[in-house]
Amino acid sequence: MSITKMFPLFVLCAVILYPSSTTAEPILDVNGEPVQNGGSSYYMVPRIWALGGGVALDKIGNEHCPMSVVQQPSEVSNGIPLKISSMARSRFVPEGRVQISFAYGPKCGPTPPVWTLSRGPQGYLVKVTNAELADKNGYFVIEEGSTSSSQNDQFTYKLSFCYDSDECETIGIIDGHRGKRLLGVTNTPFEFVLVKAQSSSST
Repeated sequence: MSITKMFPLFVLCAVILYPSSTTAEPILDVNGEPVQNGGSSYYMVPRIWALGGGVALDKIGNEHCPMSVVQQPSEVSNGIPLKISSMARSRFVPEGRVQISFAYGPKCGPTPPVWTLSRGPQGYLVKVTNAELADKNGYFVIEEGSTSSSQNDQFTYKLSFCYDSDECETIGIIDGHRGKRLLGVTNTPFEFVLVKAQSSSST
């Protein structure tokens, strides 16, 4: 095959294999800096400081390993840092479809600890588990949350879980067993800001 004939085929393969860049607005951390695509780690903490701490992992029900994503009850706890990745060919994460995983997790859990949606006693909850064990097939979406004249609200986001049918459900806080605050499908979104972690460690 001549080089002239091969070139259009190469271009077609490149378009199929590599997602194009996006014009969506980049997700910004609480300091107004773009969130790095799969790079730095960030804490996910509530928009309003007095409404508890950041997200972390805990054992719910008969779990033998911390697999459920929860919000820490104390405002002074930022939780566990996480990484946010996008399929977009961009150095920074644009609003829209994302993959979320904790920067580290317990040794008894999956590696990497990627967020999925699975059924629990309180409904569909955000868990870390192998993708093939998830009860709901789809993906998470991060988009702009509440806006007001407050500067912090410029960097507020909310989370949803969407299916291939483009139907999406809101991810918020569910009051669970023994007062634990679980992330799961609900009507009221969990609005958050992202705080860049200075360093990461493993447990």
